Amino acid sequence: MRNWIVNMRLKNQKQNKALLVKASCFYAKAGLLPCMALGLMLISSGCVAKRGVDFGHWARTAERVELVKVFVDSEHTNLKGNEIVLLLPPFGSILEKHRKDLQNNLFQEMRNYFPARVIMLEKNSSFSEYLDGDNMLYSGNVVNPQEAGKIGQLAGATHVVCVVVNELRPYQPQNLSLTIHVIDSKLCKSIGEMNANLDCAEQQVVMAMSDYLQGREARKHDIQSLDILLSSPTHFSAFASAKCSKVLAENLWKGKELKQLVVIADK
Repeated sequence: MRNWIVNMRLKNQKQNKALLVKASCFYAKAGLLPCMALGLMLISSGCVAKRGVDFGHWARTAERVELVKVFVDSEHTNLKGNEIVLLLPPFGSILEKHRKDLQNNLFQEMRNYFPARVIMLEKNSSFSEYLDGDNMLYSGNVVNPQEAGKIGQLAGATHVVCVVVNELRPYQPQNLSLTIHVIDSKLCKSIGEMNANLDCAEQQVVMAMSDYLQGREARKHDIQSLDILLSSPTHFSAFASAKCSKVLAENLWKGKELKQLVVIADK
């Protein structure tokens, strides 16, 4: 994959040189060399990189973007590994298919990474009346920790994970923006929050997807596999779920050995 990226850069450099030679001949004949100089200045200032030529048509910028932010309550996040974590159905205005895909992928990845027992609550379960968005969310899609904590207590879970989908673009370039809250059932209080913004138009996201493929032994680490991730909402959701679950595990169970860092078998 890295070699492919380097080859793309070399190819683009050769194309740019060829264009510059042709342009210089034209501008010299027309007496417009100052205009050409201005064009060279624009290219050298980073315009070409920001168009994403290194990664084809699906990466907009080479600038560093903060993909995931985590905020934790240090007093209550020294978890032991004997917890029961309840994953609720994601909230937000998304199609039911995408909701199920995201919840299933998060459930799988949390089981892979969390050194605790993870259980999933279906939307049509006996708790369905409690899972209404008007009941679980304040205005502005802010989770109500009191209601989440009550559900955790009724389900026998020590902690509840609430996922709010802020934005979903299930077509190229795909984009998924999530806020994940971890609620202490007993305290009815949020002890951790994650904001994840994964936009395939950003080169850093594409590189993270490449690293994700490299760590998955069931998938080939090649451009075809990367194209599948870029075009499939289900596969992109799996990538996002893995990234979020790993970061959450590292911040909530500090000092604990994570269950599994590399998934050997594909789902």
